[in-house]
Amino acid sequence: MFLYLVLLIIIVVTTFIATTKEYYNIRNYILIFNSSLLICFAGFRKMGFDYYSYKDIYERIPGLLELFANPKSIFNFEFNVEWIYVLTNSFFSSLGLSFEVFIFFIALLSVSLIAVSYKKLTNLYLWALVIYFARFFFLREMGQVRQGIAAGIVLLSIQFIIKKQFYKFLCTIIIASGFHSVALAAIPIYFIYHFNFNRCTILFSTILSIALGYIGVFTMFVETFQTILPSPIVRYTFSDSYGYSLGIFNPTALVQFIILIMMLVFKNKLKNKMMHYPIILNFYWVSTVVLFLFNDSAVIAARTSNVFTTVEPIIIVSFIYLVKNKLFGYFIIIIYYFLMLYLNLYSRLGDVYIPYESIFH
Repeated sequence: MFLYLVLLIIIVVTTFIATTKEYYNIRNYILIFNSSLLICFAGFRKMGFDYYSYKDIYERIPGLLELFANPKSIFNFEFNVEWIYVLTNSFFSSLGLSFEVFIFFIALLSVSLIAVSYKKLTNLYLWALVIYFARFFFLREMGQVRQGIAAGIVLLSIQFIIKKQFYKFLCTIIIASGFHSVALAAIPIYFIYHFNFNRCTILFSTILSIALGYIGVFTMFVETFQTILPSPIVRYTFSDSYGYSLGIFNPTALVQFIILIMMLVFKNKLKNKMMHYPIILNFYWVSTVVLFLFNDSAVIAARTSNVFTTVEPIIIVSFIYLVKNKLFGYFIIIIYYFLMLYLNLYSRLGDVYIPYESIFH
């Protein structure tokens, strides 16, 4: 636990220092420094709830020559992972590199995608990275690494939506889906962005998704069309291990609903201060609707919603524009940071991540 405390204190303190006028010009260096800490922390670990599963996959995937001798094996479901992830494993394996080197590369790629994307999407990118650490880091970079990379690439694709570059956007999403197929769910967001939905429409659709999720409409849909739906959707929906309901009023969904309402209530203030407010609102709106609508299938709801939820740290730090006293605003952000850290690390994942285990001992 001591290492976690040291890491979280360093990240908060360096970010706070870079926020002051005297050290404002070093914030890019702080971004690199804090990102490097997260990369090393995730890259040098030897634990996590999916660590040994991914290690087993790495050891079973053949080298590139053997893989290309039978190209169909790249796209089969023998390894239960997507094709670009298979090729990446195979490439590192062909070079004779260990799984520890590979997992460091994955951490480097994932954290870098998030850091670069936040820098493009908000002026408060250091604080966004702080919130990301507490909210997503342990679930993604320290666990579900494929989803972490996919979510980072989807976040990076926002720039192509804003510039109306559909083919670049589509290529980016296809690459993301090569790490985790759930990234394909982001394709409709390109078309949603170009419609100007008002607050009533967004609020009504969200409340409707709550009602439909409550009666279990997603399970009904899968039961009706299971013969034509992709097998993973059917398998997860009716699985004893993964097919349980999140509960329509689970804490994550409630927090997202509150944040969405705040974005709508303070739309005028946030739109004037927040970079790319419309697209970030759309991402978060879709994430919240999906979380409620698919709630009776926990894995599908969480993983699909998670593709869009990466914008949440940008939203949280942007709430600082709503208060006159910026010091008080940063204080509230830090409180939220420690609350998320407690819920995600200690309360939910403490038995997996405490104590921290590295490759060096």
